[in-house]
Amino acid sequence: MASQHLSAPPPASGLVHVNVRHDTHYVVAGNHLAQHRKLTLEAKGLALYLQSLPAGASVGIKAIAAAHPNSELLVARALRQLEAFGYLKRVRGTAAGRPVRAPDDLVQPAGG
Repeated sequence: MASQHLSAPPPASGLVHVNVRHDTHYVVAGNHLAQHRKLTLEAKGLALYLQSLPAGASVGIKAIAAAHPNSELLVARALRQLEAFGYLKRVRGTAAGRPVRAPDDLVQPAGG
């Protein structure tokens, strides 16, 4: 077996990235989301999940919780966090005197 010749010694400690290029079925997320210090890991993961869904997908609390091993309470908290920090916009209104909600929009704030 041939020996490997590395151009640089491996780091003594810390994170080592093993990057694999994906040509299909991937999501691009900005560092403003990934490294946001006030968002929980649950909210960040939910944001990535929402970005991976096709337009028009059902993104209600019950639907998300049913598809994952997370409680409705955790999903609701994560959605509120995303909304509070501007990553999710939920549009509410009325129709025929009854409250209705338009589909949720996942947004990527500039800067972050």
